[in-house]
Amino acid sequence: MSKKIKMLIVTFVLLAVFAMSVSAAGGNISQNAVITASSEYSDNYAGIKCAHEYEAEHDQGTEWASAGEMTPWIKFEYPGGVWINKIILSDRSNTADWSKIVEISFSDGSKIVTPELDDFGEPHTVNFDPKHITWVQFDVIEYGDATLNNGLGRVSIYDVDPPAGGATATADVNGISFIKEAATGERDNYNGSVGYEFECLVDIVVSTVGRPLNGVMNNPHKIYIWEVATETLLATAEVKPDSPLDSLGFKTAPLNTTLNLKAGEKYRIVSAEEDGGDAWYDIGVQPEDMPELLVNETHCIMTSTAFTGSGDHDSYPSNQYNVPGPNKGYTGLTFYYTVAGAEAPAAPAVQIPAVIDETASGGGEAADAEVAAVIAAPAPVVAAAPAPAPKTGVNIIFILMVLSLASLAFITMRVSRRYNNT
Repeated sequence: MSKKIKMLIVTFVLLAVFAMSVSAAGGNISQNAVITASSEYSDNYAGIKCAHEYEAEHDQGTEWASAGEMTPWIKFEYPGGVWINKIILSDRSNTADWSKIVEISFSDGSKIVTPELDDFGEPHTVNFDPKHITWVQFDVIEYGDATLNNGLGRVSIYDVDPPAGGATATADVNGISFIKEAATGERDNYNGSVGYEFECLVDIVVSTVGRPLNGVMNNPHKIYIWEVATETLLATAEVKPDSPLDSLGFKTAPLNTTLNLKAGEKYRIVSAEEDGGDAWYDIGVQPEDMPELLVNETHCIMTSTAFTGSGDHDSYPSNQYNVPGPNKGYTGLTFYYTVAGAEAPAAPAVQIPAVIDETASGGGEAADAEVAAVIAAPAPVVAAAPAPAPKTGVNIIFILMVLSLASLAFITMRVSRRYNNT
């Protein structure tokens, strides 16, 4: 083999190694998020300014500062969902504004409270098990005495490859999801099938169902759809740890038969759950403690909870508790549908808060339940949502790859000419 060919091989090997190293998970993705904040002091202190992985410098366009708030918040949204396992954040680098303690909330319902952050902007690292989220929010919950315009000097969010048993495939599901975003919880202490009852407002066709992914799914879950009027089991599906994950955060599976559900009829959808198994959404927990269950009521409405007796998975889920309000379902299961004979319109982006407190109990009976009135708090002053931040990291990587390719090509040509002239 000639020296020229050897040089070409080495060149392409180096390019391949470089490309793999920059494309692997583990990079900062904070700038790739849609960022909103409770307020922004000015354009130079906008929310996007803290989305980096460098040391914050006061008054240099590298900090987010609120407009006179002591307990502001900033939210990073990833509509397609991401897997993350590390966050690095810091207070602003000036000593006049001190975001002392920050609560980090995730779309999967989990929260992390930081220790006291350094008042001079030294970074603090938060490591955690890989989790799949669609948003993460940072709330300042304690502040220094001399605070004027609290904020953050740095927010770095690091992605990670999905763990074994996590997102092993991406679902390509046609139709509208009845639940608009997976809302997971921490309930795992009931042995039975739990879910909800719904009523169709129009004729719909259903062929796929989904169960929210809460970090990692360890067990398979059988999903049942029943007709209420006849108590007939219409279809089943099994969501497994290796089932595909869709962009809303649901592990999905096809029904064993396509269903044509009729307007004016009621149906019940439940999931088989085990005591100590995978966690699921509990309607008894109010919105301030976990994500809201976002119900799409364009073509169907949720009418009540539904669950079997303790220790029973396969029987008709006869237990229910009727409460006012649209959000009254256990587990957060979803089904994907199209309107029969017509193209279904896009689901409206309306958030519907949970308003009830009820618990599935043993012996097949509903336990005492209280309907919790939701008192609307004054709406925060929310900065206008910016357009999705440009993927600066990806652009820089692309530029570096192009420059590296050009440099290596130049070296190769020089070496080639040298050996051709000898």
